[in-house]
Amino acid sequence: MELTGACGCGTVNYKITGPLKAVVNCHCNMCRKNNGASFSTYCVVAQSDLNIAKGRENIATYEASGGVQKRGCSKCGSPLYQSHHHYPDMFMIHHGSLSESSTVSPSFNVFCENKLPWVDKLFEIKNFSQAAAR
Repeated sequence: MELTGACGCGTVNYKITGPLKAVVNCHCNMCRKNNGASFSTYCVVAQSDLNIAKGRENIATYEASGGVQKRGCSKCGSPLYQSHHHYPDMFMIHHGSLSESSTVSPSFNVFCENKLPWVDKLFEIKNFSQAAAR
């Protein structure tokens, strides 16, 4: 299965040409801080299986905390993928950057000891199909 993805403005496009090693929700404190989210969902791939199809020159790279190197679009700021020094041959693709993210589901959660207590109750709160009414 070949997956594709892009940044929010379409400047950077990529293809994943090999199998996904895992699809994971990470609840660690480092991911929360580095990504500004309550948890992060990643598709783990071999670095050799990520092909930047368009916009390589527009990928900004910076060092985040904990040995994480983040990469995203320099024009719109969308996060695309990151690497971690503990997994030198892997990239963690941000699930939200996939073109067809609804076809790829997480198979497990990690760092559950840090999971926010309300995460398991997300669908017990009021839900709207689009923006909430004013």
